[in-house]
Amino acid sequence: MSADEPSGSQGAGPDLSHLEVVAFRKLLNTLAVPDDEERMNTDLGPIDAANRIVDRLDRLENELEQEREARKRAEQLAEDALAMAEQIDDGRRPDGGPSKKEVAMRISRDEVIVQTAKGKNAGPRNAGGKRADQIGSVSNSEVQAMARPQHDLRWQSVDDAWTDLVSSFEAFHVDESGEEKRLTVNPELLTGSLVRTVERSVGRSDLAKRLVGDSETAGGR
Repeated sequence: MSADEPSGSQGAGPDLSHLEVVAFRKLLNTLAVPDDEERMNTDLGPIDAANRIVDRLDRLENELEQEREARKRAEQLAEDALAMAEQIDDGRRPDGGPSKKEVAMRISRDEVIVQTAKGKNAGPRNAGGKRADQIGSVSNSEVQAMARPQHDLRWQSVDDAWTDLVSSFEAFHVDESGEEKRLTVNPELLTGSLVRTVERSVGRSDLAKRLVGDSETAGGR
């Protein structure tokens, strides 16, 4: 071999550029059309295949985001249920039905919070033209009336329920300034988990947003 000759032999093997193109197109088609039977009847060009891959990735990302949101809602629901379970002994009867105290707690809690949400910016206007909030409240006799005819509550059952609500949630307190004492609430102390529990109890979805600036998927205080 002379010094002028190249050290390697040209054309010693097949030109791989064509094989690489074929393999790349096959890979694109596999990614673009994952179904084997459909892929046998489909021959996409590189650009069309790349576009289909992008579309598939977008769909997968949307599905993943929906799954994340669903899991987040499920986790929030579980956290709320755990928080309520830790704070309230529901005192259920052996047959699984709610105790009278539990019924009184639910009615009192829901009524006060629903009234408070309804009363946002519903009060009289001040000198600056801004409306005040009307805070919800309920009396013992009103709770008994709301429970009928499904439940016959006694005064003591309602009073015991209020005692548990006040000790479990700092937002609740009993106002004894009028002729009949009333359970009421301090809106500034309401928590997201408490208000969302009431939302589920009464079939509403707007209470947390109105009272704690929260939604079902937004965590809250």
